[in-house]
Amino acid sequence: MRHTLAAITLVLAIAVPASGAPTVALPYKLAADSVPAPWFTSGIVAGRFGGVPVIGSFRGTSSLGVLTLTTHKATFAFGSYACAHGVCSFTGVVAGLRVRRIALPLNLRGAGRLIAGVLPTRRAWLSAVATWARLHLTREQRDTIIAEVEKATGT
Repeated sequence: MRHTLAAITLVLAIAVPASGAPTVALPYKLAADSVPAPWFTSGIVAGRFGGVPVIGSFRGTSSLGVLTLTTHKATFAFGSYACAHGVCSFTGVVAGLRVRRIALPLNLRGAGRLIAGVLPTRRAWLSAVATWARLHLTREQRDTIIAEVEKATGT
């Protein structure tokens, strides 16, 4: 449950940069088999987040819920989301980094660029993913993920 909340939070929010701090835009492309509704729903989410191939789930309503994203069966992102007036924000953990108020589409579908306020550069994102991967994936999986992040982010 904890992992599901963090993932939804991550997927449903675009980071709001802290007072002029430098930020990096990360590409994402996600698809869900259903969308959060006014009543309790759940579904599967898959795609790429910052170049990392992910699959996961969400549970909740169109106002609040939880999200979990995994890669190679290891939890990559988890947290909670909250939505008001068509704007959603995610709070949780992504690649071992605590994130707050990352905005993404409410329907969990689409492609775009995610503004990650906790990361000053694309290299910082790559480093965070590499560190996370060293702790959770095999060497071959880690090398593949790092190559995909480099390609997706131009690092």
